[in-house]
Amino acid sequence: MPSLRSSSRRPFPALAIVGLIAVGGLVVAAPAFAASLSAKVTPYQITKGKIFTVKLTGAGDVVQSGVTQRVVAWTQANTPACASNANLEFARLQKNPVILRNITSQPFSITKRVTSGALGKRRVCAYLYNFGSASFPLARATTTYKVVLPLCRPGQTRGCRRR
Repeated sequence: MPSLRSSSRRPFPALAIVGLIAVGGLVVAAPAFAASLSAKVTPYQITKGKIFTVKLTGAGDVVQSGVTQRVVAWTQANTPACASNANLEFARLQKNPVILRNITSQPFSITKRVTSGALGKRRVCAYLYNFGSASFPLARATTTYKVVLPLCRPGQTRGCRRR
């Protein structure tokens, strides 16, 4: 009667070593870093007409070294959500971004002071892309903030909030 074990089967330790080599090859082939971008607004609640800070931090795609990379960011109403890329955002808003900067160092941190305008919940939409390829972002970020009326002074009833 034939044996259920085939003599051509490799023992378990040999298969494990072959598997580890294959997985290790995949890990080495992957890029060491990917592009990243985050956005933050301080303070979260801003009185209309006052200054707030937009901070963008991140790192470009090191695989693309030697290629100029750019960060752009817009402030806008909370809805609709951010577009999928910077070209679509510009086409929709038809206004210049509040931040437009070429990235010259890794990692980067960009801080911009902005005067609040429109009331209500607002959003920052930010994009990192290779110069000339704004339709293909390397990274995107968004954050929200709120613009409110100033507190009412004694006797004031218009253009202010009670609390």
